[in-house]
Amino acid sequence: MSKNLVEVELRAKITADILKKIKSKILKESKEHDKYFRYETDIDKTWIVRIRSKGKKHILTYKSSKKFGEGTWDEVNVPIGKRAALQLASFFEDNEHRLEVEIAKFRRTFKIDDMEINIDEIENLGIYIEAEILSEVDEIEDAKNRIKSLSNNTFL
Repeated sequence: MSKNLVEVELRAKITADILKKIKSKILKESKEHDKYFRYETDIDKTWIVRIRSKGKKHILTYKSSKKFGEGTWDEVNVPIGKRAALQLASFFEDNEHRLEVEIAKFRRTFKIDDMEINIDEIENLGIYIEAEILSEVDEIEDAKNRIKSLSNNTFL
């Protein structure tokens, strides 16, 4: 039986010159449109659902930080069709889920060791960096420290 991996991540607003400092090639580029929904009574935002459109692909993502704390997400990604994406967005809004935020972005993805680095140019917000590691539960603190160390030395 395989262990469930959790996503450990750090995000920060950055300036455009960060691209010059990353010591890796761009693996892929994409335009993405995300809709994040939150259940109305979840004031702490420990559980979210996201519908991501990326070209002709659509992905439904359930994410929760409840079990492992801030910056660490237990998540499930489910590929869905365009029609299902539209139906689910309507369903969530009709059933006590609030559209928390809608994000349109241009994403560049890099890889440094086992860390994925995303540079997102978010419409009307600016440029953000997201560093993430898929980690086993007993290695979460190590993953957080590795991200912080890389960010302090490389790009923040």
